[in-house]
Amino acid sequence: RCTLAYGDPNYGARYIKAIDALTIDDLHRAAATFLDPQRANIALLLPDGTPLPERDTVLKWLRQKPAGGQGTFGKRIHTDAAAQVSVVALPGDKTLIVQTDRKAPLVSIRAVLDGGQRAEPVGKSGLARLLTTVWDRGTDMRSASEIEHDLDRLGATFGAMNDRDTLQLSARYLKETFADGLEVFFDVLTGPTFPESEVARERADQLRDLGTLKENRFA
Repeated sequence: RCTLAYGDPNYGARYIKAIDALTIDDLHRAAATFLDPQRANIALLLPDGTPLPERDTVLKWLRQKPAGGQGTFGKRIHTDAAAQVSVVALPGDKTLIVQTDRKAPLVSIRAVLDGGQRAEPVGKSGLARLLTTVWDRGTDMRSASEIEHDLDRLGATFGAMNDRDTLQLSARYLKETFADGLEVFFDVLTGPTFPESEVARERADQLRDLGTLKENRFA
């Protein structure tokens, strides 16, 4: 299988070795490169009747200074009434896609950043996976336990994933906790610290899972 997919029958062994060699500095370099709001397309699913946040509010979430002097998103929205989708052009060539879903009083948000497995440096296989699994384990403002407490308090869920081309962070909140939820989301999106203890624990778990998979394949 490894030979067909990657052209190397020893790819599995090299992959495990690469994960074992990853360091905190590797995660910070990857985060500095890819976890940049300037590279993100951000989508919101809002309950019917929920007003769009003002432009300056979102810029504050993104930790940027307001640019252009425009007052609200409403001046820069292109709306497709039939599809119930609004597309907002943000500074820095970012795009905010807003879609209304009336089935539940929930707000969903997903940030998609250019990166993923194809952008992993040579010899750093597994970096994208490790990064997404420890993305929400601590920030400049919150520890892992504080993030978990905030999610419970807000009735929220977080999720992170990677594929060949992207890194993605998503969250879902109750309508009533929308504003507080977005503040936590942008804190995790832009300020992860990758605590060494959390990285070591997750790396050990992944290596153990890979070792088990390898044993089962050749059993």
